[in-house]
Amino acid sequence: VFRLNLFRGEFLSPIATALKGVNSIAENSTHGLIALAGEDGNLECYDPRNAKRVAYLRVAESLARVNTRAANEVKEARALTAVQFGSALSMGVGTASG
Repeated sequence: VFRLNLFRGEFLSPIATALKGVNSIAENSTHGLIALAGEDGNLECYDPRNAKRVAYLRVAESLARVNTRAANEVKEARALTAVQFGSALSMGVGTASG
């Protein structure tokens, strides 16, 4: 994921993600944490100060462990399609299956 500093007019160090594809990106307005929702059902969070990963969540796998209905849906559509911060300490993630 490429980053651009518009004030200085130059590229910053890119974020190297392990995700197969990135469907959604969100930035927390309070502390600047960057979240990437992946096509493979995983979520990564990065610290923008050094572009290093601080969290890796297997959302699709976690949903499958919660209930059997979700397990069937995860097999069909693993993709995370949306991510949004609600506050400094809360985040919502949307899946392809709803």
